[in-house]
Amino acid sequence: MIEKIKKNKFLIYLLILIIGLVLVLIIRTAYAYLMADIGLGKIVNINSNSDTLDKLEFIPGTPLTIAATNTTLIENGINMTSTSKPKVSLTANSTNNTATYNYYVYFKMTSDFVYTVNDTTPELMLTITDGAGTQITNIAGLVYKTFGGISGFDVTNKNGTFPVSLTSSITSTSATTATIQEWTFTLTYLNLNSDQSANIGKKVTNEILIQKDKIV
Repeated sequence: MIEKIKKNKFLIYLLILIIGLVLVLIIRTAYAYLMADIGLGKIVNINSNSDTLDKLEFIPGTPLTIAATNTTLIENGINMTSTSKPKVSLTANSTNNTATYNYYVYFKMTSDFVYTVNDTTPELMLTITDGAGTQITNIAGLVYKTFGGISGFDVTNKNGTFPVSLTSSITSTSATTATIQEWTFTLTYLNLNSDQSANIGKKVTNEILIQKDKIV
């Protein structure tokens, strides 16, 4: 048989082609799994055509902004609100068609606003709904209240980074259609039936952090 192959150039070329294809498949498979081991531990946004990698994305929402001016703080006027809708997106790998990841959510803010009535009457409130549509009611360092028909956290003069969720997760069962969890953050400035001129010109800066790693 070997002698027959040696004498037939076509069979020699065919044998070389078959061996080459086998080697390419072996190398490709080994490389793909190597990338899976390295990539999933360090990369958040994975954009790859490899069928062994998942695609996890954190899509930021618009900034929350509140502008306290003479025209917006009219006594007995309407509340001012600002809403942001960040998203978490996950597409599973096409090998297993399933993937699950944990992620962390934080709210970082700096506020110049002050209490104008007393220290228990909120003026700036934060309302949060998670990716499953459930309202968040417990955040370390913040007090959840209901006032003036608004339920949320009193963040009138709060500064710092607050852990919104340390136990969130997302699961995908498709390699073609992403699973998307949309969060809703709403910042409301309550227009009270009192003099709030002390907050004219005040500002609040904030950042919604949704990420794969926990803040230590």
